[in-house]
Amino acid sequence: MRNLSRQSRLWLGGQLWLALLVLAVAALAWRPVHYTVRVIADYPYSLDREEAFVTDQAMTMRAGESIYRPIDELPFKVGNYPPVYPAVTALAMGFFEEPLSAGRTVALLGLLGSLAVLGGCVYTVKREPLAAVLAPLLFLTTYDVGRWMAYARVDFPAMFFAGGGLLLALWRPFRGWEYAAAGLFVLTFYTKPTQMAAFGAVALVLALGREWRPLLRLAASFTVAMLLVLAVLLITTAGEFWRHVVVYNANEMIWSDVRNYLGHLWRLLGWWILAGGVALPVAGWLWWKRGRSPRLLLISVYTLAGALTITMSAKVGSAENYLLEFEWALALLTGAVAALLLDRLKRGGGWRPAGALGAVLLLLTVHAAFIWMPMPRAILFPAPPGEAERHAADDLLLRVMQTSGPVLSEDAAYLIAAGRPVYFEPFIMSQLNREGRWDDRPMVEMLEGRYFDLVISVDKLDPDGRTPGWTDALKDATRANYSLAGEVFLGTPQGRLEMRYLYRRGAPGE
Repeated sequence: MRNLSRQSRLWLGGQLWLALLVLAVAALAWRPVHYTVRVIADYPYSLDREEAFVTDQAMTMRAGESIYRPIDELPFKVGNYPPVYPAVTALAMGFFEEPLSAGRTVALLGLLGSLAVLGGCVYTVKREPLAAVLAPLLFLTTYDVGRWMAYARVDFPAMFFAGGGLLLALWRPFRGWEYAAAGLFVLTFYTKPTQMAAFGAVALVLALGREWRPLLRLAASFTVAMLLVLAVLLITTAGEFWRHVVVYNANEMIWSDVRNYLGHLWRLLGWWILAGGVALPVAGWLWWKRGRSPRLLLISVYTLAGALTITMSAKVGSAENYLLEFEWALALLTGAVAALLLDRLKRGGGWRPAGALGAVLLLLTVHAAFIWMPMPRAILFPAPPGEAERHAADDLLLRVMQTSGPVLSEDAAYLIAAGRPVYFEPFIMSQLNREGRWDDRPMVEMLEGRYFDLVISVDKLDPDGRTPGWTDALKDATRANYSLAGEVFLGTPQGRLEMRYLYRRGAPGE
């Protein structure tokens, strides 16, 4: 060590610090993967009530039927996502006994792909393996990833496609990369249309750099492919695709919810966000010093675009999944800046890069220490559903299977497992009714006519109770014609109290 220059010692110190940080985070990163694998293997019931309806869409496609049908006739459901994810899940169902396991596996593969792409983006910016490993580990150990990675949902496959397009723009490995990137962005759009920050960032940076030909190739190929697919979908569904994915998805925005989600981010990721707050101006300084690198500009613009996507959490019915893109972008920014600062130290950059790297790594170290604390660790990494939860869910499934007539369930997982039809998607249909875009009268008449033998709700249908999955008319019709016949405690999957309320045909007192 004495024979090493001061600059070499700084570089080695940075590498050692980064290596210890990687080990500290990696020691926790196995837990969300283990959790998800356990859920896929052992728990064929809902963790999130909407994942069963997304799975039902895949089953509908597998049966050769459209998921974009008029909502004024049975079944009352909305195909609120484009067809890529349900179509891939439909194909995957041929390899699984449980439909939910197929969708969850597709989502897990999407997450693993997005982690690989994230590491590839950091490594492409500057070939520092430790920084390229740290970035995906940081992302994987967030609460929001751990919460959503076990769900059969579209978010992570969309993230994989978008991240792949971003990687191609950073790497530019071959002539015509723009066409491949455009194809990945089209897949992103037809998986989750709101997850297009990467495409916008790439197009903007190409325009700022006056790279008109690559921009034209990217924009033209994306637009042509996107419009061709849209035309096919509109023609084959008689326009229902547009109504389902655009019109019915344009729900009310409650902007105060954004403040709640910002508080959520700050409580769990505050030190990491501060590290990003240091890394972003450092990226600007490095961009100025390193000949206006388009890679650094793209990462910075994408980070800002990712931060803007947090505003989508204002949409009624949104959840932590609208924070995932920001967290992915934050991981990219901090990983890339750490890699670039290490490279500056290796090349004799002086105390400025050493100080900047020390500030970023110190804040990341405090973040790692925070997620190792008992209380955050319990929140971030819940135990998978155990025998008690599985037994309670099996008991509820048995009650559905023993019911001879039709069953209406706010949680469709039990209908899917029992091979029963899904008649109604409560939350989104009730929200459309509140917005004046769906008439609930046909469904009310079915309840008044006691069409269903059994009704299962997530919330107790008390007169003054909060029931987002039921309109007032639906709740009143159920209470007037059905009697509460049981309450099933499903335990606390993912740390949340879960109950199901069973209503049998027959008015109270009959």
